[in-house]
Amino acid sequence: MQCGFMGLGVSSSVWGSGSVGVGRGLVFGEELNAIGDRATIDTDNRLAVDSVGNSVYSCGVGDVPLQHHNGEITMNAQQMIAAARKSGGAFACLHRYESSTETIATYYLRLGVTRAYTLEQSIQWADRVNFNELSDITGIDADTCRAGVDEQVASWRKSLGGLQRADNFDTVATAPSGRRIFSIKTDNDGNPLPDNGLYLTAIREDSVVHVQGKARPGPKSDIAKVKANIRRMAPIGSFRTYNLRADNFDSFTFGKDTLTPSDIISVVASLTA
Repeated sequence: MQCGFMGLGVSSSVWGSGSVGVGRGLVFGEELNAIGDRATIDTDNRLAVDSVGNSVYSCGVGDVPLQHHNGEITMNAQQMIAAARKSGGAFACLHRYESSTETIATYYLRLGVTRAYTLEQSIQWADRVNFNELSDITGIDADTCRAGVDEQVASWRKSLGGLQRADNFDTVATAPSGRRIFSIKTDNDGNPLPDNGLYLTAIREDSVVHVQGKARPGPKSDIAKVKANIRRMAPIGSFRTYNLRADNFDSFTFGKDTLTPSDIISVVASLTA
């Protein structure tokens, strides 16, 4: 199975020759290839496989517990930082994470990719959108589709420029490339907010929903509907920040290491002491 960008005339790569498609087919070229072995996800068995076919780990689905090959169940801050430094470009699994809408899902993630890069890729992707095909998908006329794409690209360019400024997150663990993986939220003066937990930055490759939560209100105007569709289909639609707290996930496995809810309070306390 090879997945493209939902019929908009923009094809995407897959991991390796003849491999199984990954998630929505989103592959971000040189940045990912430079930071880890190319790999596939077997979406039936939830197994990450490296470029020569060796299994990396499997993620539990439904009520099946997460399988992890070294059995480690606790982690301190220094172990987490060390694990992150080895994990750039690797697959990871966030098991049974509960979002703010009360959806509970298991996410298959790729670490070590920046928001700036996905914004750049999204802008390039939008330049190749076929507006007639987008019109067929959305049921909205091609001229409105073109206007919506133009507005969304302008917003992405503004966001890309804003990334030059500091955000309200303090990076506490990075990939070997220096790209953010874990961070702590701060107030406007740069003081850490430990009660907010730990933040994880990643690309979502695939997911399995265990409990469907509340639906968010949809856009009203046609141009807003076009922009919402474009955001979902573009590379930036897979970029996520997950807020890990002691009560909203089962485990996070990356490389040979596992972070559990019982680790969060002590890890954050150590990082913000």
